Amino acid sequence: MPNPGTTMAYRPVPEDFEETFIRVGWTSIEAECRAHAKTIARWIDEVGRDDLIRRRAEYVRRERIRRRSDRARRRARNQTENKR
Repeated sequence: MPNPGTTMAYRPVPEDFEETFIRVGWTSIEAECRAHAKTIARWIDEVGRDDLIRRRAEYVRRERIRRRSDRARRRARNQTENKR
């Protein structure tokens, strides 16, 4: 705690915060950045909440599509291998 009459410096937003948040999301960002939820919330506001949420949603959508196509390719490959 700061002494009475002084202010406390806030921890600045890490350089890779946006990319990390987009990749790991809210559930893992605290551990990834080693920061408290209130700090994370402040960082999200500082970098632009709406844009960050939109970019995270787009990333999640692309990852779902990629995982589904990967699964379909594995199934098709396994089926052709089982027919041999």
